[in-house]
Amino acid sequence: MPHLILLDIDGVLAPYNGGREPEQKVWEGGIRNEGVKVTPTLSLTCAHFPALIAEVNRLIDEGARVEMLTAWRQDVPLFQEHTGMHTTKWHGILPGNSEDDLVDWWKLAVVQKLVAENPDLRIMWADDDINFDPEAVKWLKDNPNVQTICPPTERGLTPADITTIEAFVKANPN
Repeated sequence: MPHLILLDIDGVLAPYNGGREPEQKVWEGGIRNEGVKVTPTLSLTCAHFPALIAEVNRLIDEGARVEMLTAWRQDVPLFQEHTGMHTTKWHGILPGNSEDDLVDWWKLAVVQKLVAENPDLRIMWADDDINFDPEAVKWLKDNPNVQTICPPTERGLTPADITTIEAFVKANPN
């Protein structure tokens, strides 16, 4: 069965701790925490683990299908440029959904649409907010083709999470 890995940026690839320093000891080599230039006058602070990005790039280079499911939307290329991440496809908000809509979470709507359009697709969805959305948790229990990783926001993905993703890719080759 074909696979798709959906990754969020904040809290998954870029740990976030409310302006405080994110966890440092998750990946060997530590964290990079610096501004990403959005416009000539605006920068966003983007902490990330270069070793994590290297592991995601390795999975991509080995044939994993990785796409972004993130509120960064049009700024995904900035994240890629800043971190060196290879993936280029990202999913935006579907018509009728709002980024701020707490009743109909737009990311869940995207995943539901992907499942409806691709019934044989196996999805690994990594997002730090999954467990905070009761509808997502309920829907996911009834949809075994979608597996999830919900890391703590301040930590992001760990080496063990990458091992889980790697096993998922091996079990579901494209």
